[in-house]
Amino acid sequence: FPAGGEYTLFHDFTPKDVGMQVVPVTLKVEGAPAAPVALKADSDKPKTVDGYTVTLNTGGPVTTGKPTTMSYTIAKDGKPVSDLTPYLGAMGHLVIMSQDLKEFVHSHPHEEGEEAGGHAHGEPGHDAKPHAAEKGGPDVHFHARFEAPGIYKGWGQFQHKGKVLTVPVVFEVKEGHGAPAKEGG
Repeated sequence: FPAGGEYTLFHDFTPKDVGMQVVPVTLKVEGAPAAPVALKADSDKPKTVDGYTVTLNTGGPVTTGKPTTMSYTIAKDGKPVSDLTPYLGAMGHLVIMSQDLKEFVHSHPHEEGEEAGGHAHGEPGHDAKPHAAEKGGPDVHFHARFEAPGIYKGWGQFQHKGKVLTVPVVFEVKEGHGAPAKEGG
């Protein structure tokens, strides 16, 4: 841990015949805590991580009560990356948490025939070994629903040439006027 203080670990798993479960566990780490840093939306700017440039497009404001497509575009040295490979059984992972730690979303890239919201670990096809020749990119599309407005931080994960790239982004979710989100988000 980088500093002392209170941490919340989110255990995300899918027991057979039960469905996705998220169990938060809080623990205290001895030592001086780091000074709190308020999250500030930065989703309108490209991110540079390990020499890759990644942009996020949400198609407009993110609002509660309706599906949102979160499209990541990945480039390296100014060239689109079109040879991403599956990581942990999916072409990408997106974990999103609200600033108050009350909302949690884990999404996988949207594929034809899937409902919005991605799919949970353990669903048919997720644990199957990816085909060795399976490639993706430069665009990876995720779907998410948000129940509460506020500031959120997300981490997109992608694999390129055996290296896992983790891209943090902070964005705001505004109050929408759509139908309530399904439980589990």
